[in-house]
Amino acid sequence: MPSCARMLGWLAATVRPPRGRARREGQALSLAQVRALASACRGRYGDVVLVLALAGLRWGELAGLQVRDLVSVPGRGLRVQRAVLASHGGGRLYVDTLKSGRARTVALVAELVPVVDEWVASKSPDAWIFAAPEGGPLRESNWKRSVGWTRATTEVGVRTTTYATPPHPSGSPRARTRRWFSGCSAMPPHP
Repeated sequence: MPSCARMLGWLAATVRPPRGRARREGQALSLAQVRALASACRGRYGDVVLVLALAGLRWGELAGLQVRDLVSVPGRGLRVQRAVLASHGGGRLYVDTLKSGRARTVALVAELVPVVDEWVASKSPDAWIFAAPEGGPLRESNWKRSVGWTRATTEVGVRTTTYATPPHPSGSPRARTRRWFSGCSAMPPHP
């Protein structure tokens, strides 16, 4: 009978290394840092930071929100059912399915209700909630440029290397593990 060490060696030889790049772990942003980052962003689009962070949305999910996605069951929320993505190399935008392939409803914390209400005011049901200034869905690269993202992150002292996952005020494990946007480093994203 082979020794235990020999069996472990055989077993280890069958294990394949992981594919792809290793993900970096970083710092999670506190609620105070999220608010400071939103305030440091220029103009009205600083609200996007709050919505991404407190609703736990990916960038494409936020860009894909339309007014008809605002729901009230039992409290206020957003029905996330599409994503707006850019083709490789920052090309044209296109509407796609969600990464998970399934729609979900995201509850809005009390702080976000007036923010979202202001953005949907007097818009048609098919309008994008966070539309670009010239119309159409909001592109992440244009948003970063318009709010002065690099300056804002430097001012707040946030590194900008990977995805961010701030702690959610509700303490929900699902909310704590959502990616909210590329640009800040934080805890690892959810599967």
